[in-house]
Amino acid sequence: MNKLILFSIIAFSGCNAAEKYTASDCITRIQFHWGDESGRDKATIISAFMDDFIKQYTSEADSELPPPSTSVQGSDREFIFLQYTENCDAKIETTKSIVDQIIKGTISYPRVSFTEESFEPSDSTIMITGPYWKSE
Repeated sequence: MNKLILFSIIAFSGCNAAEKYTASDCITRIQFHWGDESGRDKATIISAFMDDFIKQYTSEADSELPPPSTSVQGSDREFIFLQYTENCDAKIETTKSIVDQIIKGTISYPRVSFTEESFEPSDSTIMITGPYWKSE
């Protein structure tokens, strides 16, 4: 009888535990298609875009967890990698929705595209560690 109770407690607590994803499960990428912007203009645009992204994310998210971490990569600073802390299954849809909200009605941002590719944490993508992800 004690074994059955112990098993039930373990099984029940395992079902209620928050699912953790690997870091690679939570990484997605936005690509800016630059025109003739200067390096300084690109830095200003990226900074404003990420401020707008985080503001929009936090206003829509019903969570106490931090917004996605970001990393700007590429020889032309064309890639923005995002690493989500939750709902990683919906990372692409969430990213598209938020980007659509912030670029709607503005001409200050370059054309943006998304990818369905998977990314591994690395120096050339994003490499954030912490309690939000399980070890790979």
